[in-house]
Amino acid sequence: MVSSTLCAAILLMLAVTTRCNGDTASRAATPTVMPGTKESCYCLEDVLEEDLYNAASVVFHRKPDHEMDHVMVIEQRGVIAEYSMDKNMDKKTVLDIKSRVVTSSDYGESRGLLSAVPDPHFETNGRVFVYYSSSDIHAMKRDILQEYKCQDEIQSGLQKEADIKLMSCKHLKHTEFAWGKSVTREDGGEEYAYVSMFQATDGVLDPLSERVLLRVRQPFIHGNGGPMLFGSDGYLYIVTGDGGGQDDTNGYAQSKKTFYGKVLRLDVSGSQDFPAGHSAVAKMYSVPKDNPFLNDATALPEVWALGFRNMWGCSQDSRPGGSGKIFCAETGTNQFDEINVIERGKNYGWNVKEGNACRNSGPCGPIENEGVPIHNFKHNSSHALVGGFVYRGKGFSWMDGQGLYVFGDVISGQTFMLKEESNMAWTDYRWPICSDLDLCSGHAKARPLQHLLAFGQDTSGELYLLMARDLVPTTKTAKLLKMVPNKTNSSSRLQSPPPSATLIGLILVMVKSMNMMF
Repeated sequence: MVSSTLCAAILLMLAVTTRCNGDTASRAATPTVMPGTKESCYCLEDVLEEDLYNAASVVFHRKPDHEMDHVMVIEQRGVIAEYSMDKNMDKKTVLDIKSRVVTSSDYGESRGLLSAVPDPHFETNGRVFVYYSSSDIHAMKRDILQEYKCQDEIQSGLQKEADIKLMSCKHLKHTEFAWGKSVTREDGGEEYAYVSMFQATDGVLDPLSERVLLRVRQPFIHGNGGPMLFGSDGYLYIVTGDGGGQDDTNGYAQSKKTFYGKVLRLDVSGSQDFPAGHSAVAKMYSVPKDNPFLNDATALPEVWALGFRNMWGCSQDSRPGGSGKIFCAETGTNQFDEINVIERGKNYGWNVKEGNACRNSGPCGPIENEGVPIHNFKHNSSHALVGGFVYRGKGFSWMDGQGLYVFGDVISGQTFMLKEESNMAWTDYRWPICSDLDLCSGHAKARPLQHLLAFGQDTSGELYLLMARDLVPTTKTAKLLKMVPNKTNSSSRLQSPPPSATLIGLILVMVKSMNMMF
């Protein structure tokens, strides 16, 4: 029997407000299950009906003469495979650069082909921008191929209409090896993060058409970064990692003079004049004139925001009715993961802070123009966050117009969402997969896999999960699963969350510690 004193303590705690208004980093972020779980859980549909190589991202696009989307699966091993989303499910290889990409069969390997984004005018110019890991040996092989290709184009006069491409050919050697101080890895080799443009012919990217925008040396095998997106402003946003190493002891992410731990913003359209004397004249891009550090002699003008460790999964809420905000999920070390809204010129703290907390609970001074995470997650409730999208589709009627940001955890495969409240705070919810398949229609009874690699969003705003049975890039264990409403599809909106799991956990710990049983 429970003592009257303990009962009183339990009742008192249950009466306490469960959502504190203080620093979000101070609470254990175990998201509450959404109200009406049975009605709001979702089902999964295996849309491609085949196993995929483990991939870092998926990109949906629709061709002008097609009624259905096509999806690019960005395989980490170095291949872009494209599927039609119609009944035929036609498949073709869009790009194969396995010979240039560095990855491995290690569990949790983070190097490889990490992202690819079509140019906003892809259907007319055929350009795709790619972020991948490579090495010095791979680079030498590629340089030979590119020099040959460029010289051939110059001699044949094929680039008369595109001076920017001609410049990239003439200055290719300078561009390739101009980036910063050489950093030798512990094993004696050098590796790089490449951002390159490839040109498509009849929907297939030519490996020999590669034009390098950036080549950044990677001192360690982790912290490679990788997300990219085109903003609604037409500019290319590139997310780099801090270069790896323990806690970024060199302070790369905080330095405006390095490309590490940054969001970069480039104009790759060729429509803007190059800044006078700027080194971008030898490259495939210019720097937008409203970049925050364009005229700062102590900073690289490409930098849009700084202070990141290794964000994974970025997207812009750019569909009709959207806020235009860019959301990114940031993986921490041993304290917090976080969700950030990326803003111009902001410093998001790493390696001075992790989440809203000073590193290792030590003191830290104020950060100039600090960007504060909209939400933090302690590592006891998430292992490695992967960013998703704001839902703007029509399938989940109860989510319509609420601007809910959906994201997940790589290790557990769980999915969550954030809702912005009227006071500008964000409330987190766990969004579960329906465990009762009777709630799901016949075409949407797929079972989830263990790990969540990435999210996708089609041109209608509906969401997809790329899940896998393991975290090895060279294995074929992944599935592309569409998030589908269950049969009930409750139309009720999100309500205030129930008592927090942290409080309930505290009660149970007290009871257990007193060796009492209910």
